[in-house]
Amino acid sequence: MASETEICQLALAHIGDQYDIASLTENSTEAEICNLVYEPTRDMMLRGHTWGFAKKYRTLVALDGEEPGIWEYMFTYPTDCLKIRYVNKATGKHLHNPVEFEVSLNDEDKKVILCDEAEPVIVYTKAVTNPGLFDSSFYMALSYAVASRIAIPLTGDKELASEMWKMAFAEVTTAESEDSAETVEPTLPEATWIDAR
Repeated sequence: MASETEICQLALAHIGDQYDIASLTENSTEAEICNLVYEPTRDMMLRGHTWGFAKKYRTLVALDGEEPGIWEYMFTYPTDCLKIRYVNKATGKHLHNPVEFEVSLNDEDKKVILCDEAEPVIVYTKAVTNPGLFDSSFYMALSYAVASRIAIPLTGDKELASEMWKMAFAEVTTAESEDSAETVEPTLPEATWIDAR
């Protein structure tokens, strides 16, 4: 089963044979740097595309309290959410009719979702932390993205870091294409609020 340590070991191998770790908890410079960059790099990549393995649906229940701005309803922002993809009305078994929404802070400085739909269904990217759920192409792309971020601290080689970023970009492009090929989403009608702009 894939692990964070294995992804970081692969990232280290990308930048040179002399770099390796046995564990992310070991007392080494390599482990320290990998620990610093792994999570934000993973989350950045998850936010960059609607990955099937990280896609989640949720029906929201309105919160009590004063809604910020001009909105009619306010909802709790899911704690496992990295990015809201869209907010829909739910009709029948199919989701369609996207509605306008906004992400904001309420009076208690808590992150909330605002819209004019009473019971919307949101589609969002979940903060997947278990590497065992990653698609294999995402796994490889993430290893190159981590390599691009650890290359300079470990080697001081800017050209190597740039090369790793190019490899990460190529791998991400392939991974996104493969991921998109695993689903055929219904065509969403264009929302009326888009026409009004």
